Amino acid sequence: MNPVDHDNPNGICTSGHESNCTGCTISGKLKCRLDVVEWLKFILLFSVFLVPGLIGMYHGGYSNQIGWMFAFWIFFFGFWEIKILCSHCPYYAKEGYLLECPANNGCPKLWKYNPAPINRWEKFQLVIGFSILFGYPIYFSIIGEQYLWAGLAALGTIVFFVILGRNTCSKCVNFSCLFNRVPKEVVDEYLKNPHFISEGEHQEMESVNPQIEYPGLKWGMSIDLNKCLGCNDCVVACNVENNVPVVGKEQVEKGREMHWLRIDRYYSGTAEDPVVVNQPMLCQHCDQAPCENVCPVVATNHSPDGLNQMVYNRCVGTRYCSNNCPYKVRRFNFYNFRDHFRDGYQEEPVFALLQNPEVTVRSRGVMEKCTFCIQRISEARSDATAEGREIKGSDVTTACQDACGTNAIKFGDINDEQSEFYNYRNHELGYYVLEELNIKPNVTYLAKLRNTPPEES
Repeated sequence: MNPVDHDNPNGICTSGHESNCTGCTISGKLKCRLDVVEWLKFILLFSVFLVPGLIGMYHGGYSNQIGWMFAFWIFFFGFWEIKILCSHCPYYAKEGYLLECPANNGCPKLWKYNPAPINRWEKFQLVIGFSILFGYPIYFSIIGEQYLWAGLAALGTIVFFVILGRNTCSKCVNFSCLFNRVPKEVVDEYLKNPHFISEGEHQEMESVNPQIEYPGLKWGMSIDLNKCLGCNDCVVACNVENNVPVVGKEQVEKGREMHWLRIDRYYSGTAEDPVVVNQPMLCQHCDQAPCENVCPVVATNHSPDGLNQMVYNRCVGTRYCSNNCPYKVRRFNFYNFRDHFRDGYQEEPVFALLQNPEVTVRSRGVMEKCTFCIQRISEARSDATAEGREIKGSDVTTACQDACGTNAIKFGDINDEQSEFYNYRNHELGYYVLEELNIKPNVTYLAKLRNTPPEES
């Protein structure tokens, strides 16, 4: 994903904290990068340390060391610091809970983005680097007996870090990652009660379906709403992967769109300043799916590994399943849309080269929906069999997961407690859409955290 160069009023750089950032004196607005004025302020702040240090080195007779000092600074800021911080940036850690900015904003893509907090060895390298950087002029001022200038340089160093530390919460620039900060309102409220999602009364409806156990591999998905930008990359990837046809504006106006995955948007606040939450919505592959028990020909059924399946050859197009789906994620082929749209433009022979040969091209009168990329699961299972081992959840990634530039989508085995996916599936911020219906969906959503100042909450 390309770095974001522009100001971001929606706060995507800080995991959805859209409000003003209290405690920031350089700028109260959340931005992806420092603007020109703020860079001038930053340089002015840095000069509070630099100017006394240079004067002390000059008057102490060590002016020949100034060139070496600048050479080290170029190396440190141009390579060492960027390599460490920008591979993680912007990623923040606070007492074990991680808030990740969705893109490598403000950092040159010289190194692969690493979605993990800065480790102890990297922090040690940064401490050494900054100690040399700020200690260089102070040291030579002291041995040159320029104690006044050395003291002023040391005082300037303290002022620099104190003021910079108060401002990093509003920026996604590389040095902000050093402080591991997020807006304090978010951290305090979350750490005060990390299980607020699961609290309160939860009333579930009785189910007519027997409880089925899945002791082996069981597929599931987790979507972090803090990372979702609503960019629709996942929608495009799903369309391409699964041979979803273009239906045209006329059919969309009639509610006949065919996308298996959509981005729902929820608004709060005022019309002048709305607050938006994006939520990818797809088939939830419910364990007690209401679509399954209304199909008269068992075209939709459940697999032993937890998938809600569609058997196209059985489907007779009653659309009972679509009517019974509370998430409205099933799509019906009212026409052979490839032939219906633009005088059969999609039926041209060249279009056959665009189709995924591993996915059935559906015909008129057939219901379809998200399959959790069953073709990829089948391929991974075949590979595992050929290698003489059991398939693992980490063997498969879905098309939407691969396309997501912010790693908001995770996919894997719900029952594998050793996997990374298991932590996302059972996160304290996790919830299920329409959980009160007791249909046991297999898609978990991680609730979006907002940085709302007390006066606005």
